[in-house]
Amino acid sequence: MDYLRRAGPARQFFPAYQRADFLPGAPLTRGFDPRNFILATSQGTIAGVLGVWDQSAFKQVVVKGYRGLTARVRPLVALVARALGYPPPPRAPARLRIACASFLAVGDDRAETFDLLLRGALARAGEMRCDYLTLALAHGDPLLRTARAFRHSMYLSRLFTVDWRGGAFLDEVAGGVPYVDIASL
Repeated sequence: MDYLRRAGPARQFFPAYQRADFLPGAPLTRGFDPRNFILATSQGTIAGVLGVWDQSAFKQVVVKGYRGLTARVRPLVALVARALGYPPPPRAPARLRIACASFLAVGDDRAETFDLLLRGALARAGEMRCDYLTLALAHGDPLLRTARAFRHSMYLSRLFTVDWRGGAFLDEVAGGVPYVDIASL
């Protein structure tokens, strides 16, 4: 908790978590088990934190079926995906278990630390029998290069910052790297 408070604010909009946010039943982190925090240490101190959050108890992705061209080419896409080491499109019907890589904080944005955390998170997601691990990083995040070294499917989106007071807030936050937590979206 202390580490999140110290390292988290290096990213814009990092939540100001309290200990109570990680107690059973806390609404902000509903369903997160603190035992699923992955810690990286260096010389006896915490160097990075990443949580693996399985929200499938209350947030699901269900594939009910495929239509048209997608239904016809799915078997071929599955073969190619397997050959390239990617997961095939799921058979239908299927409920996908998707874990979120959350609460990310890495001191000094060290690539080696993030690499260890991400490997640990992937292993934990596998132990939790999750089909996928999702992670959100903003364009310009120094950790993005390390994340891209892992097998992934990229989804691009846009983040907008809005200020109704005339722009002072926008000037304050310009240029910083925003914190994006896929589990909170």
